[in-house]
Amino acid sequence: MHLDERIVGDVIVLAPAGRMTRDENFGVLPHRVRDLVKEWRRKMVLDLAGVSYMDSTCLGEIVSGFVTVRKNGGLMRFASPTPRVERLMEVAGLMAVFKTFPSEQDAVESLAGSLPES
Repeated sequence: MHLDERIVGDVIVLAPAGRMTRDENFGVLPHRVRDLVKEWRRKMVLDLAGVSYMDSTCLGEIVSGFVTVRKNGGLMRFASPTPRVERLMEVAGLMAVFKTFPSEQDAVESLAGSLPES
């Protein structure tokens, strides 16, 4: 897995790409989220369009990142999950918890004005 990062206004977009498995860069995503929270970044979008496969261990990493952001007064949105990733999220019951959008732009726009800028 490779993790791209970009800033769109006051939103950090994290975009993992490739396979998200325990054997491929395990821990990268939650560690980066924790670092961003320490930098007072409170609006994040996780763009899942480039994730070809995700195992349940990495789904746990996403939940961990989501909880870290929420506990620190922030918001995380999800964009463009592939059908395979979306099914995994549905089976885990996370589609009711995560706010998911069809595109990165929609997810970023959903955060506009939702928190004071850092």
